[in-house]
Amino acid sequence: MTWKPAFASVVMQRADAQFTTTLRAWGVELRDDQLFIGDRLAALCRFEELGARNGKLAEWCAAGARPFVGAPVRLFTWTHAPLSIHDVDEHATLVRAIAHASLGAVLSVDEDELRELVVQRTFRLSELTQEYGFDEGDALLESAAGPYIDDVLAQVRAALAREQLDIWVGLDTDGPGPNPLRAWPPMTRAGADVPNEDVDRVLAKLEIEIWAFRERLYDSRDTFWYE
Repeated sequence: MTWKPAFASVVMQRADAQFTTTLRAWGVELRDDQLFIGDRLAALCRFEELGARNGKLAEWCAAGARPFVGAPVRLFTWTHAPLSIHDVDEHATLVRAIAHASLGAVLSVDEDELRELVVQRTFRLSELTQEYGFDEGDALLESAAGPYIDDVLAQVRAALAREQLDIWVGLDTDGPGPNPLRAWPPMTRAGADVPNEDVDRVLAKLEIEIWAFRERLYDSRDTFWYE
């Protein structure tokens, strides 16, 4: 079957070995040169070498490694199946799955528009007390222990230390909700107890800047993702 890719995403070193596993975790199955959600064809796809495309994508790849995701390894190109693109939920699942499986920038081929999917974002520390914080956990590049989560937690603890605040913060995948990074009272400031009802207010005044998936990774009103 002859087809023309509508999108090309950069598969980064950190993502490459787990590419199909990550897709599957989002409910997307890679079968040869096709992507399926359940039994329905969602997209036609193929891998390409890094040098297969010039212009903006080649320039982005030439910049080399990025923090926590490594260097570009190869390209993943795809075009939506006609029925899939009109199913908002299915379309969202496909875009998010490919973004998490690739970790690199994506090019809209026809529009020649390049979009960074992993960017530096600012979050208030009150995200740590919310079970749906950090965009329901989806903003985080990873949700398991490792260098990325260690760096995020180090920034959190540094921000707390500057204000002489002490509260448990860490990876809690057994807690309620999809957000894996949590903070749990009690809290103290310079050794004095902070009332539990004030914890959110105190944390909301503090911020960290971390590498994360861009806000509104997929939006049905965003014309970038339509062919």
